[in-house]
Amino acid sequence: MFSRIIVAVNNFVMRFRKHRFPAGSVLLIAPRCIHRSDCKLNVEEDINDCVLCGRCNVKELVELSRKSGLRCVISRGGREAAAFAKDPSIKGIIAVACVKELAMGILAVFPKPVIAVSNCLPNGACKDTCVNMDELRRAVSEMISG
Repeated sequence: MFSRIIVAVNNFVMRFRKHRFPAGSVLLIAPRCIHRSDCKLNVEEDINDCVLCGRCNVKELVELSRKSGLRCVISRGGREAAAFAKDPSIKGIIAVACVKELAMGILAVFPKPVIAVSNCLPNGACKDTCVNMDELRRAVSEMISG
């Protein structure tokens, strides 16, 4: 419950303050569970290694990243995500994860601006999750200056 409040208040403030940055300084972080568990490719090292088969949201993340120019990484966990986000060249973050991880990440990288997008858990936590791409595209359009 507390995590949901942190995420909701953060996103409200982010939309009110309207932080906008050049695409190259915005990082999209997605959890490894968004990648299909039965896929043989290792997109955690480089999301561009995806063959774009469309069986999971990774294809759409790659396409969104290429179209918008933002950086996109798959994170193995909260600490790795925070390490990516703390890179000084990163000015804004769009994070996809479960609500608990989003809340912890928002606090871990404060004061960097984060728009948090909760992932869907059709197979339970941490397995073959997905993200609402319309919501994610909205977050990208709100964060990137154009």
